[in-house]
Amino acid sequence: MRFGMSIEALNQQFDVTLALALAVPGHAVPSIPEFFRRACRQIVVEGIGPGERSQRQRIESLPGTLPLFARMLVPGPMECTDYPDALIRRLAVGLEGQRFDALHVFRLRAAPVARAIAARLADIPPVRLLDLDDIESRATRRHAELHRGSLGRLAYLGTRVEAAKLALSERRMARWFQRLLVCSETDRQVLAARVGNARTGVLPNGIRMPERVVPAREGLGGTVLFVGSLDYPPNIDAVEFLLRDVVPALRRRWSLPLAIRIVGRRPGAQLYRWAQDAGAEVLADVPSVSEHYADADIVVAPIRTGGGTRIKILEAFAHERPVVSTTIGAEGLEVEPDQDLLIADDPDAFANACATLLTSTDHRRRLVAHAKNRVQETYSLEAIALRVGDLYGQGSGSASG
Repeated sequence: MRFGMSIEALNQQFDVTLALALAVPGHAVPSIPEFFRRACRQIVVEGIGPGERSQRQRIESLPGTLPLFARMLVPGPMECTDYPDALIRRLAVGLEGQRFDALHVFRLRAAPVARAIAARLADIPPVRLLDLDDIESRATRRHAELHRGSLGRLAYLGTRVEAAKLALSERRMARWFQRLLVCSETDRQVLAARVGNARTGVLPNGIRMPERVVPAREGLGGTVLFVGSLDYPPNIDAVEFLLRDVVPALRRRWSLPLAIRIVGRRPGAQLYRWAQDAGAEVLADVPSVSEHYADADIVVAPIRTGGGTRIKILEAFAHERPVVSTTIGAEGLEVEPDQDLLIADDPDAFANACATLLTSTDHRRRLVAHAKNRVQETYSLEAIALRVGDLYGQGSGSASG
């Protein structure tokens, strides 16, 4: 969603050429959605060709525990090993000789690709921004510490080494890009301590406001919703925490029927087992989450690791549903606890916050009214487009990008 919003915002300032490097076989490159075709002047896309393998693929194909050792020995972060050199060359050739006013790169993994492309252009773009979204070195280190007991000594060490390599790569990229962008002022301050204030900027995550919002139910609630990519480690941990720790505590406080719904992409077998044990429902790969927000009384974000800001919270705000989140879940968002959402970190406190909202229509209504104004003013497409204009120092006129 951040990627799409960025393209749409950039399109209001620039003529956009989109270069996509995809870590999928060339014959499996998906068709480009019509939205991107409308927003971009030119699109160049490359996948992994026949017989090609990225460094990550070669490492992951090693037997036994060898991948753990190999990841530590790779000079750079694994994050930057998704694309074979041949793929990068093909993408660069597709843009060779062109001139651009600005280069906007999405995520750290694409930075080596962007530098290879820039080397083949007629001139290196004078404005170069790298959108990190979040600080991956920080998120990786958090993951290692949260799961230190279950990772095992070797995996823990490998994760800490990966975090260190990510931090080094972030500092190196700050020497070539004029600015590294992150999604919150909280992350910007952490990054600025490493690379300097002048090298950092904030581009918040945003959402498109829904065309229609279904009014919330009055009276007692009973449906709790979690939304997120269910193959993403911080979300997997959040679902485990919710189903194994929070839901039992909530059921002890709530004698009425309670529906727990987990909605997202690519859930694993373990997640289904947790849901079965907790009496929860998993809805995988749904075409739209709007109907599930419409049926929810409250939305939860029990995030304990990761980085950046949580679009799922902004979506809930836009759909006018109250949110219970952990401190890390709400981290980086310009929100006020007890005005925009409720914050709780341990299972009992989280369950109490959920029960409070389920029993009080007035409390839900107050949170929703405040949160909706917040998302419209700060995280809508219009607000993000203004922020992009500030970052590039452009007015409303068009330039080549």
